Amino acid sequence: MARKIVISLVTAAVAVGALAATSGTAFADSGNKCTKTANTSTCINIRGTGLSVDWITATHHNNHPSGPGKFHLTGPAGLSAWSPMLPYAGGGNVQYEWNEHGRSMPSGRYCVQWFVNGDSKRPETGQGCATVHA
Repeated sequence: MARKIVISLVTAAVAVGALAATSGTAFADSGNKCTKTANTSTCINIRGTGLSVDWITATHHNNHPSGPGKFHLTGPAGLSAWSPMLPYAGGGNVQYEWNEHGRSMPSGRYCVQWFVNGDSKRPETGQGCATVHA
């Protein structure tokens, strides 16, 4: 499935893509759930209505110079999805959105983590996690 990336002048990258998931239960808006340190934060936001998930958004911020990277989304039933490589220099936000189009999602814990240069062994911060439930 095609994905498109839009880069704004404030160093935020927003990408919209589709994510394969199994059916299950979900809840509406989770709000922003973040892991923060003195200089970085990684957040997840799950948006939807009723038992349907519309978007899963990952956001990362670093006050210092960084590098391009990828988000990794994990969840129940072995869910593992990577964003494409996203340009990022630090000092601002980078964001990726998985568009779920109102899909019913499995209940459980969903987490996102930012990996510098897409290196799966080098996460920049902890995980932002939110729980999906009926």
